[in-house]
Amino acid sequence: MRATLILAVCAALVGCSTGTPLIPPATPPDTSQLPSRLDLLGYVQVTTDADPLETQVQWVNPVTLKPQSLDPAAGVQFRAVTAPAPLVNDTVRGERYLHSTLQVHAPGRRNLYLLAVDTPQTISDTAFTSVRNDAGAALGEAAARAVKPAHRMSAPGAAHPAGSDLVVFTEAEIAARTGGGPAPFPWGFAARVCLNSACSSYTRTFDPDGSGMLTYPGRVTLAFKVPLSGASTPRSVSGTFAVYQESGDDIRVTQTTDEQASGTVAGLNAPNAQALPSAFRVTHFPGSSVPFGTRLNAVRTSGPASAPTGTLFAVADPCAAPSGSQDPCFTPVVGRWLGFDGSSMQTSGQNTVMFSEQGGFGMNWESLIGPQRTSDPSVPGYRSSAWLLPDRILTGHTVPDMPTQFFQIGRWFISGATDPAFQAVTVPYELDYEVGNAYSDLPLSFHPLNGGDILVVAPYQRNSASCDEFTCFTYPVDYGLRTLVFTSSGQQVTGHPLNDLRASAPTFNKTRSPSCSGNGQVSVTLMDSGSTSTLITFSTQGATTRTLPRTNILACQIQPNGNTLIVTGGTAPRLLTVTGSGVTDVALVPGGFQNRRLETAAFYADGRFVLGIQTNSEPPATAECGPDGACGPLRPVGPLDSSLAAVNVDASGRPLTLVVTNPSPEDGGPPILTLTRWMR
Repeated sequence: MRATLILAVCAALVGCSTGTPLIPPATPPDTSQLPSRLDLLGYVQVTTDADPLETQVQWVNPVTLKPQSLDPAAGVQFRAVTAPAPLVNDTVRGERYLHSTLQVHAPGRRNLYLLAVDTPQTISDTAFTSVRNDAGAALGEAAARAVKPAHRMSAPGAAHPAGSDLVVFTEAEIAARTGGGPAPFPWGFAARVCLNSACSSYTRTFDPDGSGMLTYPGRVTLAFKVPLSGASTPRSVSGTFAVYQESGDDIRVTQTTDEQASGTVAGLNAPNAQALPSAFRVTHFPGSSVPFGTRLNAVRTSGPASAPTGTLFAVADPCAAPSGSQDPCFTPVVGRWLGFDGSSMQTSGQNTVMFSEQGGFGMNWESLIGPQRTSDPSVPGYRSSAWLLPDRILTGHTVPDMPTQFFQIGRWFISGATDPAFQAVTVPYELDYEVGNAYSDLPLSFHPLNGGDILVVAPYQRNSASCDEFTCFTYPVDYGLRTLVFTSSGQQVTGHPLNDLRASAPTFNKTRSPSCSGNGQVSVTLMDSGSTSTLITFSTQGATTRTLPRTNILACQIQPNGNTLIVTGGTAPRLLTVTGSGVTDVALVPGGFQNRRLETAAFYADGRFVLGIQTNSEPPATAECGPDGACGPLRPVGPLDSSLAAVNVDASGRPLTLVVTNPSPEDGGPPILTLTRWMR
């Protein structure tokens, strides 16, 4: 029960005083050109009872809650539906669901909400004036605080599509957009106008009523769940609601915690909101696997916003959420960067950066998480590569200088400025006879070593010469990959056991695949255009080369026992386990993978890995797999018209997804990129 004066409420209403009836305006204001807001129309008192004959609704004075005398044709009107409204008792969860349905007359209006409000006549700091048990006895403050808003349920865990009208707001929305009196609670119920007989298709816009007759084309269902507690179980709830109209065309819908297991949204069979109409604005709660919309970690049901005494669901760790759902403590990063479609993504420490070789303009990057780039680095876009350190970036590129070529390594701040503490490194490509080279297509790759040292894997070529009495001809006699070790300041460590190891590789001009390092060794994969690939491993025992029976390599990891795990992509993805004695090759079949293609992958530290999966007819998804090749179910990570550019694992050990959505033809411009973190 509010102790504050209600004068501000009356000042906002036409003809309102403690002795003058409130008459809602007959002509709705034109809000089409204004920002979305909530306009207060008045207050109603609604009784929801298991006996539909006891369901009541009436306009009331906000101070006394005495009925108002209204002209039925003046504006918005409600009347109770007396059809049976059965109770649903969920004995497993220990909850009872009750509901009532009101018919609505609101010509020309849209987005009509009944938002719960605490008044001087309600029980303590709740929105309820009466809570009664099966015997009709009044229950007290504890019972009132235990009443929680819900969707109408047709059975335990099954929201009724025609009666799922619960809407919720953030506290900021309520505070900023409901001027004119005490702010209501951030929850209520939205009226709908049915478009089919089942009312599973609907709008929130009422047609103008040109006939002047009192008709009720709309409906709104008020539903609540209460604890099953013997004689203290409520069967009747009376509450006070402020009636608001929201401008704007979006349709607010809510996925309640009761729907998370089935994946419905507001009772609609749209798995995790993927098939909802575009106008629907989805709000969901911790535990939901809906990959977009608004997530609320709490919804206040009693008490003031500054000190709630009750919430819609128990407020636990705000950063806890079920596996496969969005990380509630990570704010998705959304941006539009020209030239970064199809880019690569790296994560190191607290930073996540996109890299792209923008043809003709050189290597560039954009920071998704961490310091923003403020200047353009000068890295030519010619066989360039980059590696993200915890707070800096290493780059390598080929510098052609006929008849020779060499690689140059530099270090940069993420801002794009050159790091003056790093001495630029030059790595020769040819080791002998600096003429007539064949030029490798392979860029450099970088790998961290203990103590801050850096291992660089670079292609090399050695030539020989054949001369006659007229001229000399050069030809390659050896080519492959070699290692060089540098300190963090750019000095070569010639005595390091991994420095200047060489592996002849007849496939040295193939495309370089993802490489990996760890446990004292480095593995580099080279993809063929046919059905095989080459794996080169550098360790303190030297260099080894092995042919792999697969191509299209997406990710690799060196395990503590020295084995190398490799994930391949495409429509028939595989997991290769490379041991000292051979290669095992098993199929990866995530749940529901048929007719999909694997396009990106990343390893967790524990040897498990996450797959990024795409199809033309369904939303992009991820799946987690183990080192035995067994995979979990697919989990959508974006809307239907998007694509998954990359997956990665950040310092928290949780997966990141980079989803690309192309703008509408009317909007134009670069694609929209969204970085999201998910719970394992």
